[in-house]
Amino acid sequence: MGKALVNWAKLKEEYIACKLLDPTYTIKQISDKHGVGYQVVAGRSTMEGWNKEYKARQAKENQRIIQGINHALQAGIDRLEDNFITKELEIRKRHTFYARTLQHISMAKLSQVNIDELCVKDALRMYELGITHERMAMGFQDTMNLQLIAPGTKSGETPEDHIREYKRLQGLKHLFLNSIEGEYSHVPPG
Repeated sequence: MGKALVNWAKLKEEYIACKLLDPTYTIKQISDKHGVGYQVVAGRSTMEGWNKEYKARQAKENQRIIQGINHALQAGIDRLEDNFITKELEIRKRHTFYARTLQHISMAKLSQVNIDELCVKDALRMYELGITHERMAMGFQDTMNLQLIAPGTKSGETPEDHIREYKRLQGLKHLFLNSIEGEYSHVPPG
C-alpha cells in the first residue's frame, strides 16, 4: 500500500485554529489525530512557519479583542460623561433657582425697608449673594470679579464666606419673622 497524500494546507489551518482556541495544543496532537508521523509534521511546520503564522493571527485576534474592549470602555465613559453632564445641569438649574429666590427675597425686603431700619445692609448683602451664586450656578466663575460690593463686603471672599453669610442672614430672617409674629399676634386675621 502506498502512502496517503496529506493535505498540508488543511492540516496547517486546523493546527492554527486549534491552537487559537487552546494555546496548549501541540504538533504532536495534530500528527496523532491525522496519523502522520510527528517528525514529518514538525519538519513541515518549521519549514512553513506555522507557529509564526499562529503568533501573527493570535496578535491580530488579541488586537481585535483589545479594540472591542476599548470600544466598550469608551461607550461606558461616554455614558458616564453624559450622566455627569445631565446631573451637573440639574444641579446648576436648582442652584440658579435658589440664587434667584434669594435675590427675590432680598428685593422684596428692600422694598419694605424703612429708612430708619439698619437692615438695608443685610438686604443688599443677600442680593449680592444671590447674584454671585447665580453666576456660580450658571458656570460663570470668570465673571466673579464683577460681583457687587455691598457695604461691609471684603473683596476676595470665598464661596464658603458667602455660605456662612447666607446662614447668618437666614438666622436674621427667622428672628425678623418671629418678631413680626409676636408683634401682630394680637391683630385679628383678615
